[in-house]
Amino acid sequence: MSTRSFGEPVKRNEDGRLLTGQALFIDDIELPGMLHAAFLRSQVAHARIKKIDFSKALQRPGVVAAYVAGVIAERALQTACQRARDGH
Repeated sequence: MSTRSFGEPVKRNEDGRLLTGQALFIDDIELPGMLHAAFLRSQVAHARIKKIDFSKALQRPGVVAAYVAGVIAERALQTACQRARDGH
């Protein structure tokens, strides 16, 4: 059974770091060779997207790859199946 009551103040350990600007966020971390991801969602709910042209995106400096959700899901399934076959 809990000994705390509702409405009782709770001491939070992270407040000091946040208030003094010493907190570390995931966006503050940089590793060699690290890539960033960006996601673009349809502006129309339940839209039927017939085609996506990545050619201009892939020509931009720093762009390594572009994927659609179906390709990511397919590759994830292939990887999972391969790992299962390999006994992992």
